[in-house]
Amino acid sequence: MIAADYSGSIAAFEENLYRNGPVAAPAISWAAAAYSADGKHQKAEQLTAQLTDRFPDFRLRNWNFLKLPRQPRFVGGCMIC
Repeated sequence: MIAADYSGSIAAFEENLYRNGPVAAPAISWAAAAYSADGKHQKAEQLTAQLTDRFPDFRLRNWNFLKLPRQPRFVGGCMIC
């Protein structure tokens, strides 16, 4: 069995929303999964509908989560994505 911190994941997602951080398809899909696993199915369904509306072509099946959405650049020796 794998123990997961679903409430922590949800809190991080909501904090990102509160701070007006970036919200793309992967963030929405992982948040929907966390809500569902935490028994908050109505919120999971709302996020799934939002994901489908905003990113109709997004699929986790072929998504390479190791690939950066844009190439990093280096400023003063620090990587900026």
